[in-house]
Amino acid sequence: MQGESDASSFPSGGMRSTFEARGYTSWDPSSPAFIMEGRGIKTLCIPSLFVAYNGELLDRKVPLIKSGEALKNQVRRISRLFGGTGYENVTINVGVEQEFFLVDADLYRQRPDLIACGRTVYGASPAKGQILGDHYFGAIPRKVLTFMADAEQRLLRLGVPVKTRHNEAAPSQFEMTQLYEDSNIACDHNMLMMEVLKQTAEEYGFVCLLHEKPFSGVNGSGKHNNWSLSVDGKNILDMGKNPENNLLFLVFVAAVLKAVHQYGVAFRLATSCAGNDHRLGESEAPPAIVSVFLGEQLDDIVDSIIKGGGKEGKSRKQFSKVKSSPLPLIARDTSDRNRTSPLAFTGNKFEFRTVGSSQSVAQSNIVINIALAKTLSIIADDIEAETSKGASVDDAAVKVLAASFKADKVVINAGDNYSKEWEVEAERRGLPNLKSCVDAFRLMDKGATMDLFTSFDLFTPREVSARKDILLNIYAGILAVEAEVCIEMGKRMIVPAAYSYLRKLMRTYTEMREIDVNSNSSLRKLIDNLAENVDALGEVLEMLEKETFKIKAAGGSLTDEEKAVKYNKKIVPLMKQARCYADFLEKNVDERLLQFPSYNRLLSM
Repeated sequence: MQGESDASSFPSGGMRSTFEARGYTSWDPSSPAFIMEGRGIKTLCIPSLFVAYNGELLDRKVPLIKSGEALKNQVRRISRLFGGTGYENVTINVGVEQEFFLVDADLYRQRPDLIACGRTVYGASPAKGQILGDHYFGAIPRKVLTFMADAEQRLLRLGVPVKTRHNEAAPSQFEMTQLYEDSNIACDHNMLMMEVLKQTAEEYGFVCLLHEKPFSGVNGSGKHNNWSLSVDGKNILDMGKNPENNLLFLVFVAAVLKAVHQYGVAFRLATSCAGNDHRLGESEAPPAIVSVFLGEQLDDIVDSIIKGGGKEGKSRKQFSKVKSSPLPLIARDTSDRNRTSPLAFTGNKFEFRTVGSSQSVAQSNIVINIALAKTLSIIADDIEAETSKGASVDDAAVKVLAASFKADKVVINAGDNYSKEWEVEAERRGLPNLKSCVDAFRLMDKGATMDLFTSFDLFTPREVSARKDILLNIYAGILAVEAEVCIEMGKRMIVPAAYSYLRKLMRTYTEMREIDVNSNSSLRKLIDNLAENVDALGEVLEMLEKETFKIKAAGGSLTDEEKAVKYNKKIVPLMKQARCYADFLEKNVDERLLQFPSYNRLLSM
């Protein structure tokens, strides 16, 4: 039931030194063990906790469970105010949508950037990306369908319930979805799903890419974290036919708004990683500003409660009739969906849409759980204060909801989260706009965020600071690898190919001039443009090499935070600049001279 692992070999943020190696794994009996099969080998796998010798938490499982227990206690407290016993069975439900790309394994092996980074650091846009939108509702390619069905069967044998399979918006992008489960098990099962997808893909000649943005210019990959709460088997977030009279439901809506308002940095942190920086704010991925979409009906109810004019709301169901007599009425929800919203209420759950494809959903659910535990506690305190003065629970709840909605309405946005107008408006409202994950990591142990992570005995201050250092260290490591690959591919593949093609064009140009053929226009312009871009690429690569060398040479004199900031502020812009020149060259150089497959080939299933 208990094992020992070398705790100093894992990132520990300074909590463990090389001579302090002992760490313990212990079976989590709430998450089923399973047997992994492959090539005739069967391995018993036991979901486990991981703690250091002195009790420091080294995993995400223990914090997830602790945050869940803190939330459940506050849910029971709220339930007791509305007539419950305080012994209710509370379940935190999570359903995960997993997006991924599939590429041909032979082509993958010809891309050093995909192998080392999981994404392409170079790559000119394909002639046909997702411009026609024909992949999303197209039939799943036959070989992919066979792969997905096989992966589903393997997952079902492992106890992972899967429901949906379909094409996603970008070419060669697909999605599979887990059914709702207890949040702890759902997080374990999502990690298992990613592993099964990668293993199964190999057997079909594919490579499964889980990076958030493997290809520039088309959709990135996320995983939507659908979250809800059940009390004694009833979904608390099911607003019912008359949500305006469902005070218990409205209390939880208020708690979500307050959580995002007070702990917006923590929500941004929950989905922060180097890969997600390329995805957020582009092609259906929500932006870095965390806001909430409630829908027209709930917006009306919130406004009405704030104004003190009762709890009005539109009827839940409306119907649309297609103008053809044999066709049925179509049940229509009270509001449209907002695909640009980071956190959207979608009828009976909240959908956290900013989670990256490669990430564990544990971190997102830790933040949701602990933030709601905090805000439910505040709301419960306020209701109890009113009832102690003689007010009924309903009257007290309405008064508290009015004040809460008024204070936290600033996080509601029903419009386009991509627009420049919203960015200006969000700044006016005081909402954080942390465009880089480094900006978010640096605030992890500051102010309200530190207060949140240390509440309900979730983490110690030392553990929070250590996790901040780990995240910054991982970011710096990822960027170091990407910069090295960018330099190597540029110098050894792209620049030589461009010069070879230039020599060929120059010979052609010279030969045409010798026989008096007019060649002053298009060919001369192409030669000049190629020469200009290859020279510029060479200069940028030289600067990139110098800057990365400076960071490496500084070694231990730089903190993890200082390294991460330097990579973010200096290396990332240079890599983008190099890509701009290289992608121009790729589009204008003879493809046979380039030593790696283009997007046209990689994204053609």
